[in-house]
Amino acid sequence: MSNNQRKTVVLVSLVLAGCSGGNSDTVGVPAEAGTARGPGDGSAGPDSARDGEAPGDAGPGECSTLVDVSKAVVTTNKNGAAPTPAGGVVVDGTYVLTVREKYGPPASGVVFFRTLRFSAGFVEEARQDNPIRSKWSLKTTGSTITFTAVCSTDNSLSGENTVKYTATPSTFVQFQEVKDGSGTTVSTFARQ
Repeated sequence: MSNNQRKTVVLVSLVLAGCSGGNSDTVGVPAEAGTARGPGDGSAGPDSARDGEAPGDAGPGECSTLVDVSKAVVTTNKNGAAPTPAGGVVVDGTYVLTVREKYGPPASGVVFFRTLRFSAGFVEEARQDNPIRSKWSLKTTGSTITFTAVCSTDNSLSGENTVKYTATPSTFVQFQEVKDGSGTTVSTFARQ
């Protein structure tokens, strides 16, 4: 696959609809356990890159060598409407989950851990609460980001997930609609 093709494919959690934490109320990338996997959800596979290497240069049988360095984040409940996603340019680098907010009926207060690494049109995802690591290609259009599964350490990923996002030079914010339509979960990742 050419670099241009890789840049147009959406990566994993981020990060980010998949199998994030243990609660199955959202869709998107990443999402909670029980939903389609994506960046930020803890999935991984054999074609990830290590720091300083091009995507696809991981060792035999490796999808990603990314290690989750985030601290525990508990979902907080917010009143009113969620902020409006603004899109933006996702700056390459490593991002850790710092805030997770639920707009709408109260969430269960589940603890989340997430680390994302954006590089050359791909995103890798790792989490402490799930040993599976994943890699996704990504494509952005306006305030929408599409993640397409590349690999996972358990070879369980396939397909693509689309979510809304906002990116600044120092943050990546993912917006996930709750499956039952009762609200939106907003996950903020800070660039390290």
